Amino acid sequence: MGNTKKSANQSNIFALVDWFQFKVKNISAFEILKFLGLPSNVWIISQGKLAGYQQFIAYAEFCNIRLYMNNVALLGFDSEFEDFEIEEPKEDDVSQIMVQFSGRGCRYFEDVILKNHSLTWAIFFKELFETFENVDVRRIDLNLNDVNEVPYFTPSSILNLCEKKRFNYGRSTSYASVGTKILGQTTYLGSPKTSDRLIIIYDKKSERMAKGQLFEANQFPSWVRLEIRFIRKIAEEITKKIANENTDIIDIIKGYLKQQLHFYSDTTQDKEMRFWERYLGASKPFKIIIKHENTSIEQKAKWLDFGGALSVTRVLEFLTDYGITPKKVGSVYKNAENKKIPKSLAISVIDYLDKVNRLDLIPEFLKMVDKK
Repeated sequence: MGNTKKSANQSNIFALVDWFQFKVKNISAFEILKFLGLPSNVWIISQGKLAGYQQFIAYAEFCNIRLYMNNVALLGFDSEFEDFEIEEPKEDDVSQIMVQFSGRGCRYFEDVILKNHSLTWAIFFKELFETFENVDVRRIDLNLNDVNEVPYFTPSSILNLCEKKRFNYGRSTSYASVGTKILGQTTYLGSPKTSDRLIIIYDKKSERMAKGQLFEANQFPSWVRLEIRFIRKIAEEITKKIANENTDIIDIIKGYLKQQLHFYSDTTQDKEMRFWERYLGASKPFKIIIKHENTSIEQKAKWLDFGGALSVTRVLEFLTDYGITPKKVGSVYKNAENKKIPKSLAISVIDYLDKVNRLDLIPEFLKMVDKK
């Protein structure tokens, strides 16, 4: 008899934490390393910034784990560091550190630290929030790996459903695709540039083959990965859910997908595709509710400085002076004069005027507020 391929089953799906990134303030690098259970004398320090965070000037790296540090944290970690000039900290500056586990960093930490101490990611996350105040989780990537000989789906089959308008991801129907069937297809659900919960579906086996990682590529007959890249607020909420609930990560991922992502048998979108129901199994759907807090005017000013918006404004002013402003931008001054201020920002401004005892300016300021 010829070889018969086995149909896909749940036992051939496993979950991984494949990126984790969090920020802490007023904590030394030594305190972080002690908590992580990592030695302090094996790190290589390099000059380098982290996109979107101008305060970080260097990073220490060990086994694909990085600690990005501002000047206070760096000098506290290595007081004799002289590889490049470091700006002297101001009196009120505090240590800021971004801890970043890449995919391989997660595997090292999981295999060497967590397993050797009989810990799980859930326990680690719980202890992280209990040990340090104001932990700011910036990103967590979670994935499902289907290593069935015949997978539940492929990037191409998902793309086909997207093109036929037979899916939705929350309220979004955005998708994108790169690659080819030969070199490996990658399908994105959500906007790759703006989504805070981007889904990426790709052929992990083809990716490993293309990188020459033959041993890893040949571990399984097939390897289709579905990855969810959570960033900002939802990253923190998902991490807390893992920490606080007695639920396996694989069931949390499937529960999120069962609530948010749907594939339909036709364009009426009445009936879920059978392969998707089988893939998610008996997982329980859940909602993630994000509470958006109103920040103070001082925090907004700091964001303008570190986020680079003031630098962009200076560039636009320069281009305006010489009449070469990019199209659709127009005059910076004219735009600023006509711009109405949203109510969410107005609340912060009024709080600030109260703080500096200038409530007399409120009537004039209210003329600038959008009344809609």
